[in-house]
Amino acid sequence: MAVNPSIQLGTSGNWAIKEDNLLAYKQLGNKFFDREFDFSRGTTATFVGRNGLIQESGLTDTELVTNGDFATDTDWSKGTGWAISNGKATHTGSTGNFTQNIGVSGKKVLLTFEVLTIDNGVCNVIDADISTIALASFSTIGVKTVTLNFVGNLIGLRSNSTNCSITNISVKEIQTDVPRIDFTDDPTGHLLLEPQSTNLVPYSELFSQWNSDDATLISNSVVSPDGTQNASTLIGSTVNSRHHIRKVVSGSVDASFSLFVKAKELKYLQIASANTVNQYVNFDVESGIIGTVGSSFSNAKIENYGNGWYRVSVVSLNQYNTYYISLVSGLNAGWLESWVMPNNRDGLYIWGAQLEQQSYPTSYIPTSGSTVTRNQELCNNSGTASDFNSEEGVLYADISALADDLTNRFISLTDGTQNNSVCLFYGGGSSNFIRSEIKSNNVTQAELTTTSYPITNFNKIAVKYKGNDFALWVNGVEVATDTSGSTPIGLNDLSFNRANILDFYGKTKNLKVFKRALTD
Repeated sequence: MAVNPSIQLGTSGNWAIKEDNLLAYKQLGNKFFDREFDFSRGTTATFVGRNGLIQESGLTDTELVTNGDFATDTDWSKGTGWAISNGKATHTGSTGNFTQNIGVSGKKVLLTFEVLTIDNGVCNVIDADISTIALASFSTIGVKTVTLNFVGNLIGLRSNSTNCSITNISVKEIQTDVPRIDFTDDPTGHLLLEPQSTNLVPYSELFSQWNSDDATLISNSVVSPDGTQNASTLIGSTVNSRHHIRKVVSGSVDASFSLFVKAKELKYLQIASANTVNQYVNFDVESGIIGTVGSSFSNAKIENYGNGWYRVSVVSLNQYNTYYISLVSGLNAGWLESWVMPNNRDGLYIWGAQLEQQSYPTSYIPTSGSTVTRNQELCNNSGTASDFNSEEGVLYADISALADDLTNRFISLTDGTQNNSVCLFYGGGSSNFIRSEIKSNNVTQAELTTTSYPITNFNKIAVKYKGNDFALWVNGVEVATDTSGSTPIGLNDLSFNRANILDFYGKTKNLKVFKRALTD
């Protein structure tokens, strides 16, 4: 557990508190005060950190491995063929285990280590307490990173290579119920809340497990958006041809497919479905441009993740089966003829494929041999009756929706039920629909709406409530009013939902409740 020291600033009662790597400033007597939410997810999740890299949420700072840099010949149980010397662990000869008891039973952990040499075999990660079955396998040199669930306490490596050497083993726990502050295209950060989603692609980074046509893959050849050297190079084998890799995933509902791509000598990428002839989306992944979008696809997007990396995505309408990732070395059907295709085979860098049964892509879910599900995020139960004023006030939020998909997503101040509430929400069956609703004794007192603002952009939304004085403001503009009605009774709960239904999924920069109805 981290130590969180309080620091006195001056003599006026101002103070600061350190929480892990965050420093918060407080001022006694200020009109704002913090109240915690109950947050739950129960699975790992990724986010874009302040440094621009994709990271695991909840990764602790505590190192669980002792002597992971092999500075001494201690702390490890060395099976057949293993030895420690010169800052590395080396295996030669017959198959053997290499283990350490680090107390990881029942925990989800992030394991990293560097393979220095490996010949004629593989190095497996094992849960050595219960089995020698590989949790992950590596057969190439480089830094390896994998997320694992452990039943036992023994972290282990098992090598059947005649020559394998490793160094810098690190294991850190990942806490699952930790909210995400995401910095995707946002230098100040926002709270990210997403629905449950499953990446149906079992190998999101190991493209050697995909089928290929007239294409060559070089694994772990370049640094990916997570900051490690685990992205692949996709190279065409001949000139003037399409070069495919493909993955079959069955289904018959709307689904979004996404992939991280970086231009090499070639800068054009095509994503296609084999369900329908000539259904594809074309991307220029050097300039961030979307080309032709086939009629069976919608909502094509290209997002800049820095360092030349883009995340491209597309929604397949009520069908998905085989997805092709294609390099095009000549002018082929479907490309804009004004684009000049280089006659070059050296391809693109690719990483992080994801297929999910969503009408929009969500944050990246890594997989390494099976599908992986990220649970929905719940954030609720903040405050008490003494924190809020049922007679008047303002509910304010700086938020954006994940998609304009017409679903109702609420942020509400309530008495724990829908009977007395001050709500603001997206949805209502119309595009770009922003709405506020005030209820007292289960009777609607005011409904205030607007459709004038793109909800996937950040909007500053405020709903004012006072007897016979209700108003909805968006980005400093009063957009709707109502001058008749009563205020709610017994407000005691602020949540990202409406009395435990219709959870809010989106991005939140700011959320405040004022205990008085502010003037214009």
